[in-house]
This record gives sequence, structure tokens and C-alpha cells, in this order.
Amino acid sequence: MRYQAALRPGAAKLSEPPRTVKPLDKESRRRGIVRHLVHGFLAVGAAIRHCSIGVTAADAASVDAGPHESSARGQSRGVWPILLLGVMALGVALFKTGELPLIDRDEGRYAEGAREMLASGDWLVPRLFGVPYLEKPPLFFWLTAASCGLVGVSELGARLVSAIAAAAGVVLTGLFSCKVFGPRAGALTAIVLATSGLYFVLARVVITDMLFSVLVAAALMSWFFAETERRSFLPFWLLAAAATLTKGPAAAALCGLTGLAYLAAERKLGCLRTARFWIGLPAFLALVLSWFALVEIRYPGYMYFYVYKEHMLRVAGDEHREPFLWYLPWVVAGLLPWTPIAVALAPAIAGRVREQTAQGRAARFAAIWAVVVLVFFSVPRGKLVPYLLPMFPALAILLGDALARWLDGRASAVAVRRGFRTIAVCLLLGVCALPLGLRASPVSSSSSVVFLAFSLPLAASAALFASSGARSLLPIAVVGGAVAVLQCGAAIVGGPIFRYLTTQPIVDIIRREIRADDEVVLYSGYFPNVPFYLQRIPLFVEGNRELDFGISLEGPGPAVVKDMAEVERRVGRRRIFLVLRTRTRDLERLSRLPGQTRLLYKGRTSSLVEHRP
Repeated sequence: MRYQAALRPGAAKLSEPPRTVKPLDKESRRRGIVRHLVHGFLAVGAAIRHCSIGVTAADAASVDAGPHESSARGQSRGVWPILLLGVMALGVALFKTGELPLIDRDEGRYAEGAREMLASGDWLVPRLFGVPYLEKPPLFFWLTAASCGLVGVSELGARLVSAIAAAAGVVLTGLFSCKVFGPRAGALTAIVLATSGLYFVLARVVITDMLFSVLVAAALMSWFFAETERRSFLPFWLLAAAATLTKGPAAAALCGLTGLAYLAAERKLGCLRTARFWIGLPAFLALVLSWFALVEIRYPGYMYFYVYKEHMLRVAGDEHREPFLWYLPWVVAGLLPWTPIAVALAPAIAGRVREQTAQGRAARFAAIWAVVVLVFFSVPRGKLVPYLLPMFPALAILLGDALARWLDGRASAVAVRRGFRTIAVCLLLGVCALPLGLRASPVSSSSSVVFLAFSLPLAASAALFASSGARSLLPIAVVGGAVAVLQCGAAIVGGPIFRYLTTQPIVDIIRREIRADDEVVLYSGYFPNVPFYLQRIPLFVEGNRELDFGISLEGPGPAVVKDMAEVERRVGRRRIFLVLRTRTRDLERLSRLPGQTRLLYKGRTSSLVEHRP
């Protein structure tokens, strides 16, 4: 009743007639966004609290009695905070995305591949510079091409798939935890996942890892419910097929190893002998093998290249070579700001994993899932940080359940208090380091942005110190809200910095200067951002190994040339804009070309030269 009474004044205010509305300037809009984010997280906290009001001891006992025996009414109440968190995660992931240029090479590769697929109408084979690009299966290209066709060829169109996948991952993981551990644990799981460092960073990036990780997580969660509730395994097989069509056989390996390890731990290997488990395998094979078979028919030898070069050599080769334990510090960093809380709640998590209850089995499944991902990607020599992403939904499930038990008084308060205070100290250290960051920044920031960069972490740190002594949702809401606000602040500050570090200034100059009969040439360096933004394929001087296999299938095509001599034969007397790495030897080589050469732009990573033969 107290909760309802607290809402009545706010409801009355909403019904008042609106006052005169004045246009908002840019700074007012920024402050409004920050205010709405804070209010949103407070609303989520109130909703989480409302979900647990009136829960009796008998209700709590019923939750521990079985993973899916909580009332339908409680579960339905727990859905709305999770959906709200998913919407907020999507909004934060898309905030200012149109003002952040695509990162050269990585984001440009997938964005340009999708743009060429949309422009050419060839939806079977992704292409780069008109050459087949078959190092990854097509699902991410299909979805991104559809997104660009829907909202336009832009940063929003390119990043929309990752953002939607991230929001869907937050909702699905929260709903899994809600169903297994209860509404409060579900909402806390969604908060932890949405605000974990690696997860929210990759939600804004045009690469396959976010979509792949969410599909793997959805497949594993559907597998768990199919096994524990004796449901159909068909959704698991379909989701595993989608994950395989996103990034290849790693999806099948992760799903298979996780399921096998869990069945072995629970002594339920007999499940593998039932027809119910294997009934979805034909659908999996039909979906996955159909695309690979069609490509193999068009390009004989593709399967050998894909299996041997893209997987076996990458496992045993020296590309991105790192030691076996290289991922451990990245797990610690990727889980920030929740790492101190995870350490504090480690005994509670371990105790839950050892329980011989339905919740204990669910916790063991999540723990096995996280360990399998970590070990699976640690064994190969080649390692990249985004490979870890599929384990983060599992970590969020374990931590969300532990936080819910801490709020209920079933986990140590002292260690968690220290964890929140550690986060507060880290925020203070970040504020202390901010002047160094401002001095090292290649661009200047406005006084309002600098003020927010100082004041918001200080306010969050003070709120954490003040609220860390009690078992309440306030410190959790402060951490989640601070992360969301800081991410939006980073998007505001990052726009000018990204421009300086990418080819965006070069693209702007070319757009301003180019005429219909001029030619653009990528002389040195691999900059797929340039054709994406220009929406035309420039001449590309051969030299990047990623295109070697595609060239071996169809030849270099009309856009790939061997050297500048071939460029001059094709271009004739027309003006050329040459995009190159900012390297002295390349600039000197171009200055010796016959004709007039002028340096139009010299950036930190790339430069632009105008040449008139």
C-alpha cells in the first residue's frame, strides 16, 4: 500500500495541463537524456521491489522447491521490468550511433559486405570489393543487409542488428532467470548483463559476435528447459542452426559440449539415447548444410578452405597467438563493474552450484556453460577478446541469482558491502585519471561535457558509499544507472575522437570534391569503410590476404588491381583520389608519380592524396 500511495502524487501531476513548451538546446537535451535514464533505472528498481512485495515465507519456500513452480502471477509481474530493461538496453546501444563513424576494417568489413549484398542482389555469397568473401557464413550479412534496406545505408542500419540482438539477449537471459530463480533474480540478471563492460561495448559494434552469442545462449537455455521439463528439443536445434549460420561450427561445438558436460555431471547421459533429443537434427542439418552445399556447388573447394584454413589452421596457427590463460584477465575486465560483486558473492554462487535442488541444477548448468566457453576458446592458439562473449549470459545468471539471495538475507552482507565500495573507489580513480585522458585526447571537449564527466562519477561514487551498508536495490540501481549514463557520455565524447581515428574525414573530403569522372583508389591499407560511405566500390590495389580466396575463385574482378601501373592504364587522364596508410614511404612513393600530386589530408592512421596524371 505504501508503494501505491507513493505513486499517486506523481500520477496526479501527469494529469495537469501542459505548460508552455520551449525549444530545447543541445545541452538541455543531453541533461534530459541523463535524467530520463536515471528515472528509468529508479522505475525498474521500484518495479523489482513491487514484484517482491507480499512474498511470504511459504512463497519463498515454493521458489526453492522447484525451478518452475513459482506462481504464474509472480512470473507475469516479473516480465515487465525485464522487458523495460531490454528497451532501455536497446536505447542506450543506439544512442548517438549515427554520430560514431564505423571502425576501420572490423566494422567496415561486415557493413560493406552487407551493402554490396543489398546492392548486387546476390544474397547467397557475401562480397567485398566485388570479390566473394566466404570467411563467415551469411546470416549476419543477410540481417544487416535487410537492416540497411529498411533504415538506410548508414551507421544505424549497420549497427541495428547487434543492438537488437543485445537487447534480445538481455530479455531472454532475464526471463530464463525469472522462470528458474524468481522475478527479482530475473530483473537483476538482466541488469547485470546489460551493464557488463564487454557486453554493452559489443552491442554497439558491427561484428558477428553479439548475434552469435545471443543465439548460442538462446539455444542453450531452450536445451535446458527441454531437458528439465521434457519439452521438444526442436527450438534448440533451430537456434543452434542459426548460430552456426552466423559464425560456423563453433556454435555446434559450444552447444554440444555444454549439454554433454551437464548431462555427465547430472548422470543423465541416457537422454542422448532418446528419439525426443535427436528429432530436430534433420532440421539442423537441412538449414546449415543447404547454404554450404550451394556455395560448394558454385565454388568447388570451398568446404576445404573453410574447414582447413578458417578453423584447423586458426586453432593450430600463429594468427592472434596468445598463451592459454590469456583470457582470464579479460573475463575480469569484461564483467566490470560487477567483478567486485562477483568476487564477494563467489561463496554464495558456489553454494548454489552444490545444491541438490532444481535451482542448484540450473546454477550448475550456467557454471558449466561458462567454463566450457572459456576452455573451448582458450585451447586454440589464436585468441580475440570478443570470443568470450557467449559466457557472459551464464555469468549474469549466476550473479543475478546471488544478488537476489543477498537481498533476501541469504548471502553475506559484509563482502557485498566491500564490493560496492570497491566500485565506488574505482569511480573515484576514474575521475582522478580524467585529466590525463582529456590531455591525451586528440580533440577538445566542451565545458558541459567535462563537467558531466567529473560530476556523474562523483555522484555515483558518493551514492554507493552512502547506500552500500544496507541490503537494498539502491546500490544496484546506482551502478546500473551510472554505467548507462557513462556509456551515453562516452558516445557523446567519442564521436569527434572516432572521426580523428578513422577514415571519416577522408570520406567527407572525397564527397565534397569528387566529380562523376573521378576515380577513388585504395592504395595501401584495407579500408572497407570508404566504399560503404561512398556507396561505390573503388579500385583496390591488391595486397590484403582476406581477399585471396575470393580472388582465387572468380579472379580479381573489376575493382581489384595489381599495382599503380594498372591503375593508370584503367584511369587514363582522369583525376584520382588515393586513400593510403599514413606511412612516410607510401607518401614519398606517391609524390614521385608523374603528374601533379597534392596531399589533401594527413591523419593519424590514414591519409588522402589527389593525383592528376
